[in-house]
Order: sequence, then structure tokens, then C-alpha cells
Amino acid sequence: MTNSLMISPGMSPDQSQALMAENYNALIKRVERLEGEYPIMPRQNQQLNKLRLSRIIEILGGKDSAAYKNKHVRTQVQRAFAKDYKECFEVDIYANTPRASFKKALGFIADWLPSFEVGTKIRQLNKKGI
Repeated sequence: MTNSLMISPGMSPDQSQALMAENYNALIKRVERLEGEYPIMPRQNQQLNKLRLSRIIEILGGKDSAAYKNKHVRTQVQRAFAKDYKECFEVDIYANTPRASFKKALGFIADWLPSFEVGTKIRQLNKKGI
């Protein structure tokens, strides 16, 4: 807090009370901002990771699909997801997803699709069954 927000002995009770209310409101705003920026809890991170892996398996056509069994394609999809997610949430690792963005992260995972090129490669592999 800055010195201008300090209560001085020469202030009237009304001035002191107004300054205390201003200090309180400033503190509440700071706490809300920090809570929003604070990373998700470990349990939430586990949930996101589980959903992310399930979504990638779904996109590849399931664990028995040719695309899933193709390590190169599977890795390409995982990297594309990671790149898009980290850009969207401006994080370097999934665990640093802001707590305030948790619901948005759930929606991102549910709605995410690979690029057209990668999607075509997945469909071709699964069609061939190779």
C-alpha cells in the first residue's frame, strides 16, 4: 500500500473510515487478481491431463486404430495439442493453467481438433488400417 493510503492522526473519523474502506477494496481486488492467476490445484491438473489424453485417443480413432499405433502421428497430435493449449492459456506447462481458466480449459480440450493436414493423415491411416 502506498503512503497516501495510510491513516494519519490528524484525519477525521469520516476520513479514516473512508480510507479504510478504500484500503479494503484495494486489498480485495489484489486478492481476487492473485486468486485468478494462481495455478490450478494438482487434482485439477490430473483431471485436465486425463481429459487431454482421452481426447487425443478419441481424435486418433481409439487405441486400436492405425493412427494411434503410428507413434509419429500420435506424437504429432500430442505436440499440436500442447502447442495450441499453451498458446491459448499463455503457460509453459499444463500445471500453470490459471485457476480462473479451469472451466475454459475443460472446454478447450473437449472442442480441440488438429489441423486439417493432420486430420487428413489420421483419416487416411485409419482408412488403410495400417
